[in-house]
Amino acid sequence: MIRGEREVIANIGKAAAAIEKATGAAVREAAMMVEREAKTNTPVDTGRLRGSIASEEKTPLLFEVGTNVEYAAFIEFGTSKMAAQPYLEPAVESARSKYPDLIKEGIRTEIS
Repeated sequence: MIRGEREVIANIGKAAAAIEKATGAAVREAAMMVEREAKTNTPVDTGRLRGSIASEEKTPLLFEVGTNVEYAAFIEFGTSKMAAQPYLEPAVESARSKYPDLIKEGIRTEIS
């Protein structure tokens, strides 16, 4: 047996739990960013599409952001008669660029 082995193993377990918790918080924050920005960028006629955008936690490390409005894809991607007015993809790309920093900061906070 190596001296201090139990403490090292216990600390590794604590670090793994802290990293998982921080990553879950980062995923949640990124989903909220996507939801907020998508709502800000959504073109508005009646407000139905904007009001329907929501995030849903599928697992602690997986969120889904979207809408159940049937014409949402036509607005996002356009049609043969209407130009695309992307609101969701730009929001995802914006959050994607911030995601690594969210994770780093979360881990720093958790293990400090």
